[in-house]
Amino acid sequence: MTLDTWNKIVIGIATPVIGLVISGLTIWNGINTSSNSAQLKAIEAELAASKFGFEQIKIVYEKTTNYLSDSNQSDAHGRVLIALIRSIPETTTRAELLAVLSEQSESDYVAAQAASTRQTVIDSGIEQGTLPENYKQISEMSRGAPISSKTFSATWQEATGTPYDVIAALPSTKVIGDPLASATSKRYTVTTLAGYGFLDSDGTEWRIPKDVTFNGNAVNRLAWNTLGPPLANDYTFPLMLYKYQVVNNIGNIGQRRKMLFEALLKSDVNPAKTELILQYINAEFLFTDDIPAFSGNN
Repeated sequence: MTLDTWNKIVIGIATPVIGLVISGLTIWNGINTSSNSAQLKAIEAELAASKFGFEQIKIVYEKTTNYLSDSNQSDAHGRVLIALIRSIPETTTRAELLAVLSEQSESDYVAAQAASTRQTVIDSGIEQGTLPENYKQISEMSRGAPISSKTFSATWQEATGTPYDVIAALPSTKVIGDPLASATSKRYTVTTLAGYGFLDSDGTEWRIPKDVTFNGNAVNRLAWNTLGPPLANDYTFPLMLYKYQVVNNIGNIGQRRKMLFEALLKSDVNPAKTELILQYINAEFLFTDDIPAFSGNN
């Protein structure tokens, strides 16, 4: 079973296409206060003339800090701000401003868009050689690679004394049912439209029922910048299934993590990302303690 089966997620909102910066500035001018319009028009003129220096970067930085300090952060301003950040020529600055926006925005929607955009910026920067090597691992999360079981298999064998070969195990696994979910942007949640499950290599079935609502905010915001936002992602359905078993105390720790490992790889999640998800879970970093993962039929 491939990613296409897992990733049939029905999004209840239209994903904005962030276009040219000048178009974004026009939107900002339409929704911002009149006191800022002259400044924004000046920025637009500079961008149109392909002049983008320190002062322009400083202005985008100030827009970012002003947005984050605003008690009423609108999604519209957030989308335009992402477009402005993308206009900065220096790749590292773009990536870091997007990281701050993703981690600190009060809007889950804007945070998710910033995290997704940052991934695109990093992938492009690594390909073009404009980012340092420490960004390379983040880029690898979205790129294909051979299946590797080095981290999990070693941990599994050490804990159980039983050898584990994921390449041999995966053919006996399968997705049960047809995962479907509806999403809401304001609350940043997805709700299962039908029950689904996973059959692991030990022959154990793991299931999640219909009408279970998963809160994307239960996933640590700091992880969004390396794994991508948790909803409408390749790891969304496997992670929901795993967390449901944890909340309801189904199986033991080792069984649940082995199931998640196999389900992620079965759904074509990049092996580097799969390994990192397991490392985050082992370190108790992936989920926050103050936000419940589920509501509804859980």
